[in-house]
Amino acid sequence: MSERTFILVGGPDCGKTNYIARLWESIRSKTGELVAPHPPQNVEFVEKALEFLLKGEFAPRSNRDVAESTHSFEVSVRKAGDANGPLSDIVVPDVTGELWKKTLETYEIPKDWMRSLEGASGALLFVREGSEENEVALEWVTCGKFLAQRAKARATRNAKNDAAGDGNDAPADESKEPSAPSEAPGNDQEQSGQPDNDEGKLTKIPTQIALCEFLRFLEFGMKRAPCAPRPRVAVLVTAWDRLDKEKRVQGPMAYLRTQYPMFAGRLEDIETLEVKAFGVSVVSGDFADPVFKAEFYEKGLKNAGYVVTDDKPDEFVPDLTLPVSWVMTS
Repeated sequence: MSERTFILVGGPDCGKTNYIARLWESIRSKTGELVAPHPPQNVEFVEKALEFLLKGEFAPRSNRDVAESTHSFEVSVRKAGDANGPLSDIVVPDVTGELWKKTLETYEIPKDWMRSLEGASGALLFVREGSEENEVALEWVTCGKFLAQRAKARATRNAKNDAAGDGNDAPADESKEPSAPSEAPGNDQEQSGQPDNDEGKLTKIPTQIALCEFLRFLEFGMKRAPCAPRPRVAVLVTAWDRLDKEKRVQGPMAYLRTQYPMFAGRLEDIETLEVKAFGVSVVSGDFADPVFKAEFYEKGLKNAGYVVTDDKPDEFVPDLTLPVSWVMTS
């Protein structure tokens, strides 16, 4: 493996699994900007996801039972046409979107996850258009209360870490022993300090706040040497084909400003990371549409899927490795 690694991060139903499968198809078929000089290990998980796409189905969501999250995937890649070029590793840790969600609720990151963040040179952060897991933004009064409660919970967590002798300004628990989020029924709120509403029910974390928190994990987690380039983070808006043409041609950053203005503002203000938004469609359509599905069978997976950028938002780039290639070029 190389000395440069790039990790993939996202909550439940963010489109990460289907993107990984489509990405691997581009790499192994050598139809994109990246190639893999050597076959990866532990590719079974990705191959199984790819089988779903090849037969005209999206891969099912990762198992919701976090105890069964056992899949990991690593592959070394380099730029096509540069046989002696440097290798970089794409790393998909065995962390499901459900576990990332749990981490946001509890502020606890197991030490091996934190080690992966610290060793990464860049990252891909996912959010999916139209996901049922997306939570709408709170109105301003509730949002202020929510953020205040989360800040209090984070301060409590940091104080405990300080008392234990290993506290710092890191975004999560870095205890010496791996710290898996609690799954004990009935005590999550007490343990995490997750905000509740006026009725005492847990308030679900709005998607744009979750994205801001993921970005904070990356900002604090990814280390860089003095004078080194800023780590790059590609923000992938998946299921881009679900948008109508009017919204698509405005580009992915305009989409984020409209749907997640707080997160978009953070992306535009952040100085420690270099960020770029991409719109991604892994197959160019929805398999639920029989007309599209028939066209897909005729054209094949190699001719399906595209990426758009803000540089030319009306241009569908068929190379699904483009976001990874951009993150590598830092």
